[in-house]
Amino acid sequence: MRIAVIGGGVGGVLAAMRLSSAHDVMLYEPGRLGLGPAYGTASPNHLLNVRAEGMSLSMPQPHDFVDWLGASYDAHEFVPRQVFGQYVQARFSEFQATAENPIRVVTETVTAVRPGFRVSHAGGQDSADAVVVAVGNFPPSSPSFVPSDLGIPYYFENPWQIEPEALAELRSITLIGSGLTAVDIAADALVRFPSLHISLVSRHGLLPGSHAEDLGKCERDLASLLDCRSVRQMTKVLRALITDSDAPWQYGFDRLRLMTQQLWLQLSLADRRRFLRHLQVYWDIHRHRVAPQLYRLIDQAQQDRRLQVVAGRVTRMEVGGLEVHLRGGRGTIKWATDAVVNCTGPGSLARAKSPLIHQMVAEGLLVPDELGLGVAADAIGETTPGVYVLGSLRKGELWETTALRVIREQAYALGDHLK
Repeated sequence: MRIAVIGGGVGGVLAAMRLSSAHDVMLYEPGRLGLGPAYGTASPNHLLNVRAEGMSLSMPQPHDFVDWLGASYDAHEFVPRQVFGQYVQARFSEFQATAENPIRVVTETVTAVRPGFRVSHAGGQDSADAVVVAVGNFPPSSPSFVPSDLGIPYYFENPWQIEPEALAELRSITLIGSGLTAVDIAADALVRFPSLHISLVSRHGLLPGSHAEDLGKCERDLASLLDCRSVRQMTKVLRALITDSDAPWQYGFDRLRLMTQQLWLQLSLADRRRFLRHLQVYWDIHRHRVAPQLYRLIDQAQQDRRLQVVAGRVTRMEVGGLEVHLRGGRGTIKWATDAVVNCTGPGSLARAKSPLIHQMVAEGLLVPDELGLGVAADAIGETTPGVYVLGSLRKGELWETTALRVIREQAYALGDHLK
């Protein structure tokens, strides 16, 4: 069988490697294989949000990344993301050199997939018997307050496309958002430009928490969460289980991640919507945490007044500043800034600037899920006959589906299914 894998980030590379043992695989990626925005960063200040010991590409060899690192890093360290990208590329190169059936890498952007399956790109058209869509997170979309002509100097829609030198002469920047993306951009700027003042503006003004400094495990049994039938009940039980323990709260959330998908699947559609509307922001800052050293850097910058976090909603953007409606009815203020960076996170399926995705939806090859977060798919990731998705496109169905551990499991399961 000939299989087209669209997207050469970690998910696409893992899927292609698993599938090539039994099939002819074409892997489409115009950029650098195995990297994507997450691991393609050149900054050593951008760190993994998981310790090295949890970042193996291989399920049978859980310490593969640590072994590859050798003496360079400890297993418990939060390694620079660019180092992990180097590991992915090294393992893929080794695979290609020894594979009986090497993957055919096509360095073109796929422009359309027609029923059949006919895969179109600048270099021509290929035929396939099945298609795996592994495009990763969509680039961020500009918030509604950004003028449509985008004719504003020093506005950066995609933070991962900023050249560091672009900020060198600025006195102040404002980041829209205060999640993981904002922390990454702020941390790098704090180290590179000691005189730069940084502001983070978000609806709630909440920053991600830190991983625990020490290692440990939650001793409390969280199985009672599986008996809950509403998001309200789950929240109440989880709060009690974690706060009644003497262990750091991070231990409980680390254990919770092993059952997150099961809990999500138990919730009704109404409760999933309720979670997204009222609880997602609190989930994100507890579940998606930063390395302790980054947390300390941000905290110190706040104490030194080099960085501030503002809770408010941006209502207007113009050259040289923003208009911000402060949370809690504290009025509206004018906010002067030399540059604005959109750190609102990955874009949604509905707003994705991807002609391919919109074409596949229009042709009925991809079916949006009921929440509009991704596409509807079965347990193995099949969305329509012969079309499979993995990673962030399954967010609506599984919620937690972007961590390496989850993507690795999906790639392995797909390989087993299509033997």
